[in-house]
Amino acid sequence: MSKDEDINYALGLSCAYAPSAAPHIGEFEWLYDANGKLRPEVWQRWLDNDPLTVVRKNPNAFSPNQKIYLEGAAQDQFSANIGARKIYEVLKARPGHCTFYEPPGRHADHVRERLQRGLQWVFDQPLTDIK
Repeated sequence: MSKDEDINYALGLSCAYAPSAAPHIGEFEWLYDANGKLRPEVWQRWLDNDPLTVVRKNPNAFSPNQKIYLEGAAQDQFSANIGARKIYEVLKARPGHCTFYEPPGRHADHVRERLQRGLQWVFDQPLTDIK
């Protein structure tokens, strides 16, 4: 991964795991201070907001009428497939409809086809029929 890709990845994760509260919607807490030292309170927010942590701690994280589609490419260089599989293992024992798909390839391979597959699964119909 290039330096720019590393930065983009870190920014994306920061947005997901340490978002700021209102009125600062769209902002996030940076994981490191101005001296490059890890901020433990922000790291704890990352851990608390991790999807696997959320589903493990909260049996009501998803209602039984929600459909949950998880996927990750088999050779995902970020191990997203491993995280998705672990979340699936927790959720499949609960009421509701959950599936996990692990296509061949790496993280960004066949993204269009994978998104189409996920949307078709969620809507339970071909994309051409969705209005």
